Amino acid sequence: MLISPNNIAADIKVADIESKTAIGKWQSLEPLLKRNIQGVTDISVATADKYRGDFYGLLTELEIPKNYQYPHVLVNNMDASTDYTGINTKIKIIKLSLLQDYAAWIYIVDN
Repeated sequence: MLISPNNIAADIKVADIESKTAIGKWQSLEPLLKRNIQGVTDISVATADKYRGDFYGLLTELEIPKNYQYPHVLVNNMDASTDYTGINTKIKIIKLSLLQDYAAWIYIVDN
């Protein structure tokens, strides 16, 4: 497992994860996120092709919790999950500690 859900993950609803407020907050942190890459996960061409247009599906297979998937879209140079073309087989993974530090601000404050 690459990333484990943290304690607040159970309190977060899908609507909160996909809210414009949460997306905007993650976007404001994009430069910081890109400087805090934990590593790169190589996936097969077959796996990349399987998830063309569904980066969230790929991240789910990589065991990235839903509340941390959108930031991974950003650091992998996309604006939305549907932007995944399947060409990139090297997926950047963000440091869990950074995501945990900002999750409460992203999902709980002002939502």
